[in-house]
Amino acid sequence: MGVCLCASFTGQVVGISDGDTITVLEGREQTKVRLVGIDTPESKQAFGSKAKQALSGKVFGKQVRVEWSEKDRYGRTLGQIYLGKRWINREMVESGFAWHYKQYSKDQNLANAETKARQSRIGLWSAQNPTPPWDFRRAGRSSANKIKPKTVPSNPASLPSVVYVTNTGKKYHGESCRYLKKSRHQITLQEARSRQYQPCKVCRK
Repeated sequence: MGVCLCASFTGQVVGISDGDTITVLEGREQTKVRLVGIDTPESKQAFGSKAKQALSGKVFGKQVRVEWSEKDRYGRTLGQIYLGKRWINREMVESGFAWHYKQYSKDQNLANAETKARQSRIGLWSAQNPTPPWDFRRAGRSSANKIKPKTVPSNPASLPSVVYVTNTGKKYHGESCRYLKKSRHQITLQEARSRQYQPCKVCRK
């Protein structure tokens, strides 16, 4: 069995967010519970939807016991989920729909369950090289943090280094522009672009 934690409560599972997160209704209070010690594929990964379906088939609409001791940074209760004598956290790993989350858990029962699932090539282990969800999330964050390349003008030599703007509006003008008399504040072209100014219809040509 799993490690008994510091507190427990019993309630009905009324929501399944993904393969490792459920919502439990205790009286009138709903608690979001993250199954501790395991990690399942993200929704955009292979087996992500299947992991969610597997967890839903096990516990949705049923009375479960939640053993827990802490919450994560998102406010979710980190818990072991029991349905009678069944330990759902381990079942998700045994059925090949979850990894043992070794970074946060040293539970040998979960480690053994993953080893058996790998050897049996069931669930996500039927794929040749399944990507752990923590690597998938890290790759997504790295991609989001990349700076988008700046658009390079087709003829950069023809662009002025200094342009002129007014106190209002979002247009800039070159030195030879016929609208220049209305625009006497000089700034660099780079600064104008950083402020998201656009060339006027004459300077755009």
